[in-house]
Amino acid sequence: MDIEKKFNEERCDVEIKGYVDTVASIELERVLSSIPEQVTRIVMDLSAVGYIGSSGLRVLHAAHKEMVSRDGSIELRKVPELVMKVLETTGFSKTLLIIP
Repeated sequence: MDIEKKFNEERCDVEIKGYVDTVASIELERVLSSIPEQVTRIVMDLSAVGYIGSSGLRVLHAAHKEMVSRDGSIELRKVPELVMKVLETTGFSKTLLIIP
């Protein structure tokens, strides 16, 4: 899995490529937890994500809770069909902001 992030004042754009499995989730958690306090909006491009497992969902949930505590948000963009099915099945599609 590859992760790129770019900052723009209070926004952080995160592009993820590959599978978000147990091992990759550790790296994703490290990257998301290192985002500075002034950031209140994370925009995640998931267009190149082929799979997300339960550990990846846990990381998204924790990051969502952190952004809510900052009065911010996480936006998931360009979510592939397979990943979207996982988000819908687990109920995450109801709590996370998903933008086509």
